[in-house]
Amino acid sequence: MRIQELSLQTRHLADQKAFYHTALGLPLLTETTASFTLQAGATRLRFQEAQQDVLYHVAFTIPRNTFTEAKSRLRKHGSLLRKKSEDEFFFATINTTNRS
Repeated sequence: MRIQELSLQTRHLADQKAFYHTALGLPLLTETTASFTLQAGATRLRFQEAQQDVLYHVAFTIPRNTFTEAKSRLRKHGSLLRKKSEDEFFFATINTTNRS
């Protein structure tokens, strides 16, 4: 399944734009005072202003040979999640290899 467009609500519109557009470098497609849309691969991510806090987990697939570069870029914009001083995690229940 390919997601063409995903609409997400946020109470922190400017912070979301700063992270996804500035830190991750996703191209900005459209912007209004109450929303903005970015291009993430084949998917458009639309963030809409909301009055309540909303929590999402968004994950991106990146080529294996760019993993170190991606971590370095993210580190410049904030800290990475850590568990016992490690910032890389293995999930036995999730097959994250050879996805297409």
